[in-house]
Amino acid sequence: MDLQPVEVIIGSSMSQQILSTLTKQVMDLQIENIQQKQINANLTKQIMDLKGDETHE
Repeated sequence: MDLQPVEVIIGSSMSQQILSTLTKQVMDLQIENIQQKQINANLTKQIMDLKGDETHE
């Protein structure tokens, strides 16, 4: 049984649509990743600030 490339089976326009959808999903994930890193940095700063406050009591 010969396996053909996916493009041949599903057609070129479908491949373009899938590629476009995947590209958008990747970009969305990259944005969410940046937002999560900012949240993590803020939480880390808050923890460090709290630890700093404990030592001054």
